[in-house]
Parts: sequence; C-alpha cells; structure tokens
Amino acid sequence: MTSLPGQSAKVRYSQLPASVSFSDHLQPLDVIAWAYADCFKSDFKKIDGTGIKWPVIKVSKMAADLGVSKTVLNKSLARLRAAGFLRTEQTQTGNRMILSARASIEDTLKGREYREKDFTKIGIDLITSEFAAIKLLVLIFIDRFKQGNPTAYTTEKEIAKFVGRAHRTVGDYVAELKHHGLLDLREREDRIGYFEYWIILDAPLGSASSGGSTKAASEIKMGGYGKLPTPYSYEYMSLCLDLLDLWVVGVTGKPRPRYDLLDFYPTDPELVAEDEAVNDAMAVIEEALLSTEDPDLVRQRLEDGLQTYGLGYPVEFITKVLDFSDPDPEHDPFSDAEFDAILAASDSRNH
Repeated sequence: MTSLPGQSAKVRYSQLPASVSFSDHLQPLDVIAWAYADCFKSDFKKIDGTGIKWPVIKVSKMAADLGVSKTVLNKSLARLRAAGFLRTEQTQTGNRMILSARASIEDTLKGREYREKDFTKIGIDLITSEFAAIKLLVLIFIDRFKQGNPTAYTTEKEIAKFVGRAHRTVGDYVAELKHHGLLDLREREDRIGYFEYWIILDAPLGSASSGGSTKAASEIKMGGYGKLPTPYSYEYMSLCLDLLDLWVVGVTGKPRPRYDLLDFYPTDPELVAEDEAVNDAMAVIEEALLSTEDPDLVRQRLEDGLQTYGLGYPVEFITKVLDFSDPDPEHDPFSDAEFDAILAASDSRNH
C-alpha cells in the first residue's frame, strides 16, 4: 500500500508539534487527543495534489481507544477548540476533525521559543496504550529537549516545571518509562542533578516496528504502588504524602514544599493559610485508601480528576473525586453534574 503522512505500511503515527504539546492552554489529555486525530489524517499533496484529507472520527470510539469517558473527552475537545487547535464538522458518520498546529490565542508555549519543524513522531500504539496522558507528555517533552541531538540533557526539576507536577512525581514517571523500555538515562558526572536521556524507541515513538526487546506499547500493563502498606507505617505515610502532592499541585499550580513525615503542615507562606484544607485533604486520602485498599486506584482517580477539571479546585475537589462510597457502577465521578457540584461547594466555602 502507499505510505502517507500519518500512515505507513506498519503503523499510524502523529507528527505532534511542540506548539501543541507545550501550549499554555492544553492539559495532557488534550495533547494526546490532538495526536490521536492526527494519526488518521492523510496527505495526498504529493500524490494527486488534493492535499490533506481530515479524518472523520466517532467520539465514542476515540474515548474508548484513549481509555476515558465521553464526558472527559468532550471537555478535552472543547479546550482544543477554544484554543484554536481544532475545528469540527458534523457528518453522518462522525465528526470531521480539522487540526491546527498553532493556537488562535496568545500562547507563551510555557516559555519555549517557537521553532519551525519542531515536532515529535509518536505512534498510535503508544497513544492508545495504558500509559496515562501525563506520562506520555513527560516522554514527549524529553524528546523535544533533544533539540536535534541524539540525547537530551535536562533535569527532573525542569521537566516538572513544564508538566506541572512535583519533582518526586516526575521521577516516578521517568522510572516507569525506563522500566518499560521507552527511555534510558544516566546522571552526568560534570553536573549534579542533570541527566542524559536516550529515547529508546525508533521514531515514531511506540511504533510496532521499533525492534529490540521492548514490548509493544499497546501490550504494556502499568505497574504502581501495589499492596496497601500497613496503616500509619512509614511506607503508608509516604504513600499518603505522594497523593497529597498531586492535590497541592492542583490547588497552587506548583509542587508543595517537602513535609516531614511526622508533621506534614506546609511551610510555604502561600500555603500556611491552607493548613485546615491540607488536613482535610489528607483525611480524604486516608479514607479512600482504607476503604478501597487499592493505592493505584486512588492515584488514578486523583490524576483523572486533575486531568478532567484542571487546576485550582480546593478541598471539595478531592472530596468529590475520591468518593468511592457510591454503589452505582454507572456513576461517573467526572460528569458535568459532578463538576457543577464541585463549583457550587467551592463557591459556598469562599463566600
């Protein structure tokens, strides 16, 4: 068959521009959704001169392939449209998705200078794997830090600044990516804290043709915390603080200060006034851990909540997202109704 941009004899892939992946206006799932749609376009410019044929995609299939609900995906597509990265046209068989590589509104690209031909090739296998969107974005950022070189020189702290996660959390993501053979790294001897990263897979990232012993990305099953530690042990408290990290970043947009395990009150002046909320959040996390006995489920629910609702929500956010008491298996904690409830609770607390 004839190979086209977005499609080859072995794998579909996206040429994901840094102007999308680094955009101020997009969350991790938005970036991955853009890349998913890009995988299914076809460019006939060099074949018959007709140019790009934009894909018609059913939202239900796209949501299933990305492992999210339609509600979550629709919010993501709405953010892409609002920023000018996506225009949709309804057809009888689905939505025609017309993509743009540049935002239609002001965008600082998180401080990164705009460059032509600055993109990452990422295969559909990896896009639709079990990796959370935030972890794929870490891999994409590292790929862009190469700047045309075989390897990337950067720090986990620098990566954390771009992805909006705590330094320690990014370290966990990097370790997981390394564990599954997607990258390798070594610390530079001349600069403490700086790492040299290799992207292991051939471009496009996650292609089925990437040789070696690396598993196909679609077959990857994610590891995690595993069994719940003994309550109130050192390991248990460390786990609670890891999860608290995610919530504090969600409220402030930056990592929390390091807490002592015996006294987790914040010392950052901006958070001193939030002691009560931090205590409340810690209590909600503990209740969720003890009721589910599944740390990975709790972390995934919290990450999904941040991905769906964005940043800036107070303790009502974590209370709603980590409420596992509803016995209804059809209950969607990320529905529009839940979102409205969080806003209402937040407004009542602040007035």
